[in-house]
Amino acid sequence: MRSAALYQAYLRGIDKKRIEIEERIDGDTQDVDIIELHELESTLVYFATSLRSNSIVLERLRRYKRLEQYPEDMELLEDVMVEYQQAIEMTAIYRDIIDGTRELLSSVVDNRLNNVMKYLTSITIVMAIPTIISGIYGMNVSGIGMPLASSPYGFGIICVLILLICVAALWILKKEENVMSQELEQETAKKKIQTVIFDLDGTLLNTIEDLTDSVNAVCTQYGYPVYPVETIKSYVGNGIRKLIERAIPQGAENPQYEGVYESFCAYYQKHCRVKTRPYDGILTMLDTLKAQGIAVGIVSNKNHNAVVELRDTFFKDVIPAAIGQSDITRKKPAPDTVYEAMKQLGAQKETTVYIGDSEVDKQTADNAGLPCILVSWGFRERMALEKLGAWGIADTPQQILEKIV
Repeated sequence: MRSAALYQAYLRGIDKKRIEIEERIDGDTQDVDIIELHELESTLVYFATSLRSNSIVLERLRRYKRLEQYPEDMELLEDVMVEYQQAIEMTAIYRDIIDGTRELLSSVVDNRLNNVMKYLTSITIVMAIPTIISGIYGMNVSGIGMPLASSPYGFGIICVLILLICVAALWILKKEENVMSQELEQETAKKKIQTVIFDLDGTLLNTIEDLTDSVNAVCTQYGYPVYPVETIKSYVGNGIRKLIERAIPQGAENPQYEGVYESFCAYYQKHCRVKTRPYDGILTMLDTLKAQGIAVGIVSNKNHNAVVELRDTFFKDVIPAAIGQSDITRKKPAPDTVYEAMKQLGAQKETTVYIGDSEVDKQTADNAGLPCILVSWGFRERMALEKLGAWGIADTPQQILEKIV
């Protein structure tokens, strides 16, 4: 499992380098950027080959019957295989993203070259006007019949006419450029963000106090230690089972684990709305997104019924799609819930963004092939979020609007 985690860590490092190159595209792009992208893509090819080989070995080990296999060993082996599968999916996603970044870089270079050629062509057209007129008047022939040839003010008048013609030519060229720019903007507008998928806990809703109270109530019931809010913050993000595993002694190996889990689910279902409230500015942000015609969905590692209940309580009129963990959807960071929300909203990857508050959300966005915005008011510190290499970090809901609207 450690090797799979190391693979994923290196993959995130590769994506961070890609983001650094992408951020330089707006500035002075160098040839070395294209070379670095090629090197990153080559590295991912080796990663994919190695991961697939290791995955085959693990699959054969799982099927090998001559070696005695204990239940806990099988469970650990399955966890490792899941980690490797996620690493393989991440590798494929990052290869696609790097390929897209390389295409973007090539498009930017081509566009800059086109702009230079456009300006040079415009200058050539404008300079051709005085060249032609001066060439006509400079011919070694009689000036009889030439306009203004015998006038003492002819030279000045012709210069003024040349200037006016040049200005008119510049105006026509500028007008044509504006028309083309408007057409480009209209085409680009079609590709702007049209769908936003939100995490629930720590992103839209401040659920940490109800979660803490529920954990402590169940721990008290079973005679286990209770925890402060800050500790529970570090435990959440990977689903309820992982929360309970982290909260009780011996984790999933505890004989009472299933009983504690069932008790927590029952208690939290009844008390999930006692102190839970939307963060400041969330409702205004959601109303603005709706007014802009942007579709919104929720995905969470909570039980699906709990997610729908919280959606109906706080966001029923503005969020049509709410997806939680169920028998048919794997929990995050698997992209299942995101794909289901996008399916219900009729969303496309090219116009969808994912917003969350933790490393699990960043990995979920990566696995789904979506850009990710992380919020700093949730369950993780801003310093930890900065290391994840997200598309952006928002300190207020208003900053989300500024990023995507």
